[in-house]
Amino acid sequence: MSGQINLVPTTQKRQLLAGKCLPSLGSNRPEAVTGQLCRQSLASAVADIQASHKLFTRSQKLGASTPMAYELHIFKPMEIALEEWQSLCASDPSMKLENELARRNPVTGETIVSSGKNSAIWTNPLTQQQYLFDYRKGVISFVYSDAAIIKAKEIAKALAAIVEGDEGEAY
Repeated sequence: MSGQINLVPTTQKRQLLAGKCLPSLGSNRPEAVTGQLCRQSLASAVADIQASHKLFTRSQKLGASTPMAYELHIFKPMEIALEEWQSLCASDPSMKLENELARRNPVTGETIVSSGKNSAIWTNPLTQQQYLFDYRKGVISFVYSDAAIIKAKEIAKALAAIVEGDEGEAY
């Protein structure tokens, strides 16, 4: 959804970082592969893993119950307008729109602040757990959890959108 061309599936990106190369490239060591494809794939793999780690850390601090950093997305063919997202959040008492997120690093104690995100914190009315729904470039993204998927389907229905995973599967 980020607009970048993803040439290598996620599982193969992890294999690249583990010292294995893509079977289709005919080698089992990334350093033995030449050309732009392998360099771009490795750079893309590093970026994806770093992003996944950030999402995992952020979702765990917000109470996500799933120990995975798999991200799902709410989108529609024409991007979701920021005003639509803000209006939906304003009309739902369980959603709190935040333009600045501040969280404490549990290891260092440092407070980390992220501004201008147009993210919303959804508080599950049954469990009081909180989940982050992050609006980025017309797409609302969140980390996989059973509770968040249920809420995401409600959001998608209200916005005439769909829910899809990182690998393109529909929910």
